[in-house]
Amino acid sequence: MMKLSARFTSRLFPCFLSIFILESCRNDSPTNGTQFPLVPSVFIPVGVLKVPQGIAADAGGNVWVADTKNNQVRKFSPQGAQIDSVSSGVNNVVAPRKIAIQNTATRDLLILHNTMDIVRFVIQTRTLLQVATLSSLNIDTNSVFDIATSTRRPMRIDVRELGDIDSAPIGDVIYVSAHGTAQHSVVKIQNGNPSGLAASNVMVTGSGAVARFLATDASGSVFTSFSSERGPVLLSQTYVLSATNLSLSHFLTEPVVTGAARGATTDAKGILYIVEPIQQELILISTASERTVERYVIPSVTGISLLGLAAQDVAVAPDGTVYVVVNDSQNTTIDGPGAVIKFRKVTQ
Repeated sequence: MMKLSARFTSRLFPCFLSIFILESCRNDSPTNGTQFPLVPSVFIPVGVLKVPQGIAADAGGNVWVADTKNNQVRKFSPQGAQIDSVSSGVNNVVAPRKIAIQNTATRDLLILHNTMDIVRFVIQTRTLLQVATLSSLNIDTNSVFDIATSTRRPMRIDVRELGDIDSAPIGDVIYVSAHGTAQHSVVKIQNGNPSGLAASNVMVTGSGAVARFLATDASGSVFTSFSSERGPVLLSQTYVLSATNLSLSHFLTEPVVTGAARGATTDAKGILYIVEPIQQELILISTASERTVERYVIPSVTGISLLGLAAQDVAVAPDGTVYVVVNDSQNTTIDGPGAVIKFRKVTQ
């Protein structure tokens, strides 16, 4: 019988217990591939990337990957050929982890962050612009939405590690999920100035310092995961923060995911895509009905162990192609090989 390390099992046990309870009570069966048929294949094979953690697609269908261990952001064509790369060793930003594309009226900006720093890369002029350094940041604010009470109240946001990142559809607004000493939060960065948007002091014991997912939709709503009590255990539940009225923010009925769910995005049709590393699934949720519409198993890739919480992030191209970046960060002997899996949309 395969033996797992104590560190690995301590991270996963609460999640497995959460999944067991979840499976016994939820009703979010997929539509069996009839509504969003996707066929997976390997887009970027093992051997190119080292511990990649973030991925984004631009308006031209090109795919940008945060090649974390190689300290680069790589740009690939829709056919999988590398057509550009950007060194991230500017403004002290190394080992890029998560990235997003911000479309403005005059230029496209590639937003990236490592553990604590956020920069914007102007794609056309190849210029890196510093946005914010959140190292050991304590944000005092009178306008934090407390998830536990569903009210706004004064709260200090303690930022120790950044999670996922995305930008609002309008204006110079960036959102990032963050971990603190005793809380998970969403930080809003507007015109380079950080402030707390929402927070919860309820954390999943033993889940480890893993990145909670975050994504925005066309209306500016922010989707992330927060922990909530469900009987004897804590579960990470998907939460939507209303951009226009925080009092309308609420938990979605589904999906309830583990604390390891670390990457998400939305498409133009209002579908939220979440990668779930514990179950190795790509989950599709309709933001209109707030129901799961599809669940796809993320296929294995030769040279990458699925036991390493392989799924990291997800991106959707304008043509509906879905890209999932995976890595074997547990395999430290060869710097954690990575790959990108493509889910091609099938024309009906």
